[in-house]
Amino acid sequence: MVFKNPEGDTIIVWGIDLDDADLLTQVEEQIRANEEEGWHFTHKQLHQRWAAYSGVRDGMIRYVKVITVCHGRAAFFLMDYPQDRKEYYDPIVTRMEKSMRPDCSF
Repeated sequence: MVFKNPEGDTIIVWGIDLDDADLLTQVEEQIRANEEEGWHFTHKQLHQRWAAYSGVRDGMIRYVKVITVCHGRAAFFLMDYPQDRKEYYDPIVTRMEKSMRPDCSF
């Protein structure tokens, strides 16, 4: 699902099946692809069951969080927003992070 405001600030939420690849492999591939697009990541926390990374490109911040969920899947969210709106978006990022919990009830 993609949410975008008229100014171009973006929130993207998606999930994937991990298949044979582990979470770290998927995240590292995504980071490399983003870096090829010109993103410079200054913060990376990579773990077996979750990861978060952020960086900048052309005055924009990109923040990505991913967790493993049930049945070999992973849930992601990505936010792109202007560096000068960081103070506004910090609480939104925090709320998004706190909302990410695996639900194995299905």
